[in-house]
Amino acid sequence: MRHPTRYHPAREYRTEPSEDSDIIVALFRSAVIIAFAVRLVPDPNYTVRPSTWTAVVVAALYTLALMLGYLASRRWLTRRRKESISSRPLWGFLMARRIAFQRTVALLVDLVMVSFIIRDVDKPEWLDIYYLIVAVGAVWFHRGGGVLTALGATGCVIWFTLTSHPGTGITDWALRMEITTRAAILVTVGVVTGWLARARDAERRTRERMDWEMRMARSVQRELLPAKLPEVPGYELGLRFSPAGLVGGDYYDAFITPDNRLVIVLADVAGKSVAAVLHLSLLRSHLRQAINEALSPREIGTRLNAALVDALPPRSFVGLFCGALDAPSGRLTYVNCGHTPPVLVRGSADEEPIVLYTGNIVLGVMVDPTYDEREVTLEGGDILICCTDGVTEAMDGDWQAFDTKGVIRAAEAARGANADEVVGHVLDASRQHAARRPTDDATLLAIRRVPSAG
Repeated sequence: MRHPTRYHPAREYRTEPSEDSDIIVALFRSAVIIAFAVRLVPDPNYTVRPSTWTAVVVAALYTLALMLGYLASRRWLTRRRKESISSRPLWGFLMARRIAFQRTVALLVDLVMVSFIIRDVDKPEWLDIYYLIVAVGAVWFHRGGGVLTALGATGCVIWFTLTSHPGTGITDWALRMEITTRAAILVTVGVVTGWLARARDAERRTRERMDWEMRMARSVQRELLPAKLPEVPGYELGLRFSPAGLVGGDYYDAFITPDNRLVIVLADVAGKSVAAVLHLSLLRSHLRQAINEALSPREIGTRLNAALVDALPPRSFVGLFCGALDAPSGRLTYVNCGHTPPVLVRGSADEEPIVLYTGNIVLGVMVDPTYDEREVTLEGGDILICCTDGVTEAMDGDWQAFDTKGVIRAAEAARGANADEVVGHVLDASRQHAARRPTDDATLLAIRRVPSAG
């Protein structure tokens, strides 16, 4: 039984019932049957041979059986039933190869049907239809299938040529040229199409694995983030996490320390890949340990840098903002390690906002950097907005960034609203500013001191 989160480099996707090529071939076969019946059957001057009728009827019944079987399997063949059948030795063997067998029979049916129809209508130019059948065989079974189908089509060409020209020997020059030329072209079509199909399948396998890795990385990233924010009397906390299509390196956290401080953390790992999520996991592990030891924000930055400087690959780094809030006094002690600066918007419109920037270097690039720690006090009605560069680097049509000034303008426009409404307004403003689809995660974390608590 397959594990739902385990990657299987499936070659069996070449035999999926939902493959577009299966539907196209079935429609083509049906079109040939309908055209043959409509064009030739009503003609009183034309008599259809029993062999041709047999081939056409078999092809029609085969196509009908495939359609009914496909519709029935969609309703009946659930994943549980499929796993039950696959666990049995014989039925599991047949289940795993049912589509390959179905496609092999389809190629044989089409070769026979087309051969009899071409012989009856006596139109040598219709021999070009064999090229399409050979191409289908190559798409389904790659180079080997294309060559075998080409050899089968060559045999049909020989049979048609001999039966269409009775008394002509195999040594006749025109006959030999016809067979040799068509055989060479048929084999070439099979080989070339097989190589192209193989390249397409390799690309699909690569894309499938990348998609699987991204889904797993996104799942791990979600597991690293807190399920909910803590509640602090006298304060409101708001959060918006807007993931982009790719896996980003955004991380946020907020928790109460043993000494009753509220610690908030925002981090952004350079890059958008599985490696970024692995680095986030390492960051979270050391961060939680540092918090349990009741370290200050500056000491947390130093501890995390020491852990990451040897673990991160070259040209990789982590931007970090860490703040510790003493709720009764509203004093926020913080360190900014190369992260997008948070902004403190005052409750009064007469006071200028404060950008929380300390000028320190990012984590993971220097062995022993110095991190500065600063303080700011949240008064009643003040709101602190922390965000990642997915918000500030949103570009408009003129390649102008939303920037920290955009965050300030949006927050001031929502002054007086609660924390959740403010971060929602800022994120909406950033998205409206952007002229292109975002390619990076956007994270906003806000702390607002309720005016009555001031």
